[in-house]
Amino acid sequence: MFLEKWWERFAKSFLKYDDTSASPDRYIVLRRNIVILMMVVTIVPLTFMAAINHYQYQAGLKNEIINPVLVLVSKTKHSFELFLEERLSTVRFIASTYSFAELSEARTIGRIFRTLKTEFGGFIDLGLFDSNGIQVSYAGPYARFLGKDYSKQAWFEETRVRGTYISEVFMGYRELPHIAIAIQHMPEEGPSWILRATIDTDKFDMLIASMGLDPESDAFLVNRDGIFQTNSKFYGKVVETAIKGMKLGAYDYLMKPTETEDLVKKINSAAKVKQEHDERIQQAEIQNIIKQRGW
Repeated sequence: MFLEKWWERFAKSFLKYDDTSASPDRYIVLRRNIVILMMVVTIVPLTFMAAINHYQYQAGLKNEIINPVLVLVSKTKHSFELFLEERLSTVRFIASTYSFAELSEARTIGRIFRTLKTEFGGFIDLGLFDSNGIQVSYAGPYARFLGKDYSKQAWFEETRVRGTYISEVFMGYRELPHIAIAIQHMPEEGPSWILRATIDTDKFDMLIASMGLDPESDAFLVNRDGIFQTNSKFYGKVVETAIKGMKLGAYDYLMKPTETEDLVKKINSAAKVKQEHDERIQQAEIQNIIKQRGW
């Protein structure tokens, strides 16, 4: 009933006119109706076409760009997690196999460290810490760390609370990019102690390289503070800030965990900027050709 009444009012107002009215008024109404009908006939189909094109563009973008990127990122993420879990399990196995007294001996911890470097690679050093945060034994190139007090360090407190610790990439006293992995061991008798190993980040760069990207493409890790965790081909080195990378030409970056919707928005925005950039270059080339030929 409502639609019928609405249609009657619409037809009466826009589709009908008074035959007894003056001629100019009749033509004004006719012109108005013709203009409205032309607008409806042209705008409505265009609106539908724009909506369909937008949907198809989003679907094509997701199928051709976003989905492959997500699959590639997921595989690489799994490789990183597997690498870190393997190293963490190795340190955990050493802590459960050897006692505090055995690891306190320089010969024992040195032999274990040499085995780690031979079998796994990437290990920089290995250290044993008592419950007070004092490094009681050490194997590696930085012998000055022996006896150092780490009780005030954030990693030591976190390891005591959580039992395990994996750091982000940092420089530290070693003045080279590395990560730290620590395990707290709680024996049945006696105080707890911590075994910590540091690992260089060359393996991270190898995992990024295994993604098989094009020479013109780039991939890298960034932490929540915008600091590079791996080297970037174009925008910065490890432990530099991503802000510096953006100044060098990077369009944007995303923090993990990343929502698909955010990724789509970033790609759409970057694609629009790239299209505008290409159009400006093309226009400049055309103008240059016109000037050279004197047209």
